[in-house]
Amino acid sequence: LNTLQCWNDTLQCWNDILQCWNDTLQCWLNTLQCWNDTLQCWNDTLQCRLNTLQCWNDTLQCWLNTLQCWNDTLQCWNDILQCWNDTLQCWNDTLQCWLNTLQCWNDTLQCWNNTLQCWNDTLQCRLNTLQCWNDTLQCRLNTLHCWNDTLHQHCTTFNQYHKVLFQHSSS
Repeated sequence: LNTLQCWNDTLQCWNDILQCWNDTLQCWLNTLQCWNDTLQCWNDTLQCRLNTLQCWNDTLQCWLNTLQCWNDTLQCWNDILQCWNDTLQCWNDTLQCWLNTLQCWNDTLQCWNNTLQCWNDTLQCRLNTLQCWNDTLQCRLNTLHCWNDTLHQHCTTFNQYHKVLFQHSSS
């Protein structure tokens, strides 16, 4: 009986040893899992920092794009002011044309040529702003109406001159 009890105790001892090894292996596995989780955490942290840097980079790019947009807007305003300056110059040329009398026909043809050139230059500017285009077209229409009124006045004066001349000749 003692021998059986000894064998039983021995087996129990071996069983305890195996259980200890099993627990040790489980502890190592848990430790490795912990290290793996820690490395994953570090990896996630680095990825987060990379994403943050990418976000900062995108923000800086956005600011650069905004500055470029402002620069383009200022250039557009400069073009509009240039268009207004050209339009005022055109009006000045038109007034100069109205001040002429005998030279008016020759100056008028030159002014029309300049006006057509001015319209051609203005069309490019009108692509940048519809409002400027509308104002310039209105200016051209007013100019043509004025020229028409001027021509009508010249024709009326010419007809009155011939009428008076004819009456004077008849008498």
